[in-house]
Amino acid sequence: MKKLYFIIFLGLILRVLYLNQSLWLDEAISVLAARDFSYYGIIFDFLRIDNHPPLFYLLLRFWGSIFGFTDLALRFLPVILGVLLIYPIYRITENITANKNSAFVAALLTATSPILVYYSQEIRMYILITLLCALQIYLITLKKDNLSKWILISLVNCLLFFSDYITVFFFPVLILYPLILKDFNLLRKIILSLIPLGVLFTFWFPQFNQQIIKNNELVSLFPKWEAVIGGASIKNLIIAWAKFILGRISFEPKLFYYGLVGIFSLPVLAGIYNAARNVKKYLLIWLWFIFPVISGFLFSFYIPVFNYFRFIFVVPALLILIALGLRDMKRNIMRLVLGLIVLGNIIGLSIYYFDPSQQRENWRQAVSFIEQNAKFDDIVIFEFREEVAPYRFYKKNIVDSTGALDSYTANRQKTENKLMQNIQNKNGIFYFEYLRDLSDPERIVEQKLQSEGFNKKDVYNDFHNIGQVTYWHK
Repeated sequence: MKKLYFIIFLGLILRVLYLNQSLWLDEAISVLAARDFSYYGIIFDFLRIDNHPPLFYLLLRFWGSIFGFTDLALRFLPVILGVLLIYPIYRITENITANKNSAFVAALLTATSPILVYYSQEIRMYILITLLCALQIYLITLKKDNLSKWILISLVNCLLFFSDYITVFFFPVLILYPLILKDFNLLRKIILSLIPLGVLFTFWFPQFNQQIIKNNELVSLFPKWEAVIGGASIKNLIIAWAKFILGRISFEPKLFYYGLVGIFSLPVLAGIYNAARNVKKYLLIWLWFIFPVISGFLFSFYIPVFNYFRFIFVVPALLILIALGLRDMKRNIMRLVLGLIVLGNIIGLSIYYFDPSQQRENWRQAVSFIEQNAKFDDIVIFEFREEVAPYRFYKKNIVDSTGALDSYTANRQKTENKLMQNIQNKNGIFYFEYLRDLSDPERIVEQKLQSEGFNKKDVYNDFHNIGQVTYWHK
């Protein structure tokens, strides 16, 4: 077990490196929900304007109430979840093969996976559902079959769905597995284990229905939103594979980036090719890896949901398949292939660690810069209804700030009226272009500023991944 402890410790180290990053938009939304709403308020107030179930936000509030609602303290929640993930991956592989070496390989690949490391630092629900999916597969693969096992499976079913609706693409895996094997006793037990979830969802449905209506309204308001949240396209499939191989990173020139992805795809493909020789033996893992991706992709022709980070819960299945495939290789070839995969992981992680442009939006620095340099008659303007969530989290109320729009998208008359009210008696404006292409493609705000005698004086591009901040002066 010392080897496993070392791998878990390595996974922990990789997940705390460069942990103290600024919150980006979605993370800040999560944190403000957990900080500013009660447990009751999260369920019945906040979720009216959000399209996720409540469990992660409730867990985040609980964690923050103990350790504080600072960005660094909250990042340790996904870190712990990401480290915990290593153990069930080890046990799943061991249960399937009764081979500790394969289990150690799967654990090592999980510990060093760039995409899993990145989302083990993200204050969102994605690493939580990845852990819960792995836990569910582990329970299914347990040899013992008693009441406590099936109570746990029922509980995990509920936790999964109420952590993220995207797990609806995972649940059919549990049904298809015994159905294909014609194990009707197992099928009956799995169906029975889903009954508690069905009962809970019956009570939750009115809230869920309101969220669906709200989501459809947002999609209709933002013509470009489908591209952001993930439509069904070959490009998105390729991107998902690239991210699974090298992590969250992307860089120019694209030819070199995709060349790197191609090179390190080869040993991965060699591993899963070998695993494909025993599809029936590894059927549960294959279904876990393939079915959610295919069904999510096809569903996105109807409602766009296919974005790689929503489906990272299939990455452990890919890593297990690689470990299973390596098991059947000759020792020297196996070591070479494993070495290349780990090398790819190290390269992906190194680019993420050492290139700030690959990291999260640097709102902490942006807010600090503005509050240190703003004059008494300055204001901060956003292309949104209010200040965006990360600015609101970091601000110390030293300078006035507001959203320029009256709604999610700019209506010319209403936006101009609101803007005029906010810039009265102001001589300087820090203007964030963030989200502008979605919310104000006609540049209504900029046109109004110019018509009121404001001119661009300075442009700041030092804040990674949040676009330009321009200073307008009258």
